[in-house]
Amino acid sequence: MRTNILDSIAFQYALFYVAVVTALTFSLLIIGYGYVYYYELESYWADLSKEYRIVSQIEAKEKMPGLIEYTYQYRDVQSVKETLVSVLDKKTGEIYGALPHWPLHLTKWFQFLSFNVEANGVIQNFVGREIKRDAYDVIVFVSISDFFSRIKQIILLASQFMCGVIFFGVLGACIISRDLISRVAKVNDGIDRIIKGNLSERLPLPLREGELSMLAANANNMLERIEKLLQSKREFSNNIAHDLRTPLTRLRNNLEELSSKVGKKNTDLVESLIGETDGLLSTFNALLRITNVETEASKERFEEFDLANLLTDVIELYEPLAEEKHIHINVASVHSSFIKGDKNLLFQMFANLLDNAIKYGPEHSTVRLYSFFKQDTIYAGVIDQGDGISKDEQKKVFESFYRIESSRGLKPGNGLGLSLVSAVIDLHDADIELRNQMPGLNVEVRFKPLPANMYRKYRRLN
Repeated sequence: MRTNILDSIAFQYALFYVAVVTALTFSLLIIGYGYVYYYELESYWADLSKEYRIVSQIEAKEKMPGLIEYTYQYRDVQSVKETLVSVLDKKTGEIYGALPHWPLHLTKWFQFLSFNVEANGVIQNFVGREIKRDAYDVIVFVSISDFFSRIKQIILLASQFMCGVIFFGVLGACIISRDLISRVAKVNDGIDRIIKGNLSERLPLPLREGELSMLAANANNMLERIEKLLQSKREFSNNIAHDLRTPLTRLRNNLEELSSKVGKKNTDLVESLIGETDGLLSTFNALLRITNVETEASKERFEEFDLANLLTDVIELYEPLAEEKHIHINVASVHSSFIKGDKNLLFQMFANLLDNAIKYGPEHSTVRLYSFFKQDTIYAGVIDQGDGISKDEQKKVFESFYRIESSRGLKPGNGLGLSLVSAVIDLHDADIELRNQMPGLNVEVRFKPLPANMYRKYRRLN
């Protein structure tokens, strides 16, 4: 299973790092912006204060005539970039200095008075300090239009820089995450193959030394140990089954021979012993089949075939057994469903499921078989009308020799039927689900999405 790069832990950690760096960068930019802002304002205040002292001295000595004479050097608010001075004669309304008209509204802005003036169709921003007298007003001011232009430019550059930090940060996070995900994906692919039963598979070791390489090496050592233990267990079970099957077969033959020699009085006892021996032989044969599926079965024997035909053959085999219990086998919906698998093993698997349905279903009931195609997946199942299986026991029933307590001693069996089913399911990369029907149990098998060629063949037939 491939991990979406946006959902990966590596990308999320990288994104968190980008967010931290972005936040720090933004904080530094805010600090720098504040410093520039404060420095510029202090510079304007210093210039205004210097000019204000000069104007105050002239006003104190020469009053309005001296101020008017002083303002002659300030004639145009657009041509002069330094500190400006204007005087308003309240009696005549005449304005001397740089201002074309006297500002009506002066707004307090920090330690300044702020106002706007339109000259030649251009609105300029000014800050200044004011001297108010009964006969005249004096204002010392300076244009801050360039200041606002610089501030806007700083904000624009800072925004572009932040966008660059975020873009390249996310890009770097994607590149780093993609590299890490590709290496982890190789390990995951190896794990998937191991999960599917190939215990000889080993995880690929990354070319670069690091934590992932160390982890893969340790996992390989663990897998080698597990493979040896499982192989020993299987060989042990296989050897026991082989070694005991031969004397049990000889014992059964001897009992068969003995049954013809003993009197009628002991015939029932001998037949009972033969039945017990057959049960033991059946158990050992089931163990051998499970071991063969888990160790020797491979996909080389896989072939394309119609699952519907296989289910029909299984039904024909078990119809006589179902009739003995007056159970009706109902083919709910069996459509042509081409799959690729081991036909003999799948036949045995569905035979075991149908056998269980008949065995645990009540008399005069119905067992339903179905198969259908939906969203590139083949579904097949067996539904009985028995007591079902509790949620707690649904996973345990696939374990070897496990039997439901309510059926122990009441129903024949060795607890290996569903173990074989589980082994065949794993070999075919399929899924199996048990669902209680109230009453009854639905055992549903889902085969993986079909290859394109089988999908086209299925669509033509259905």
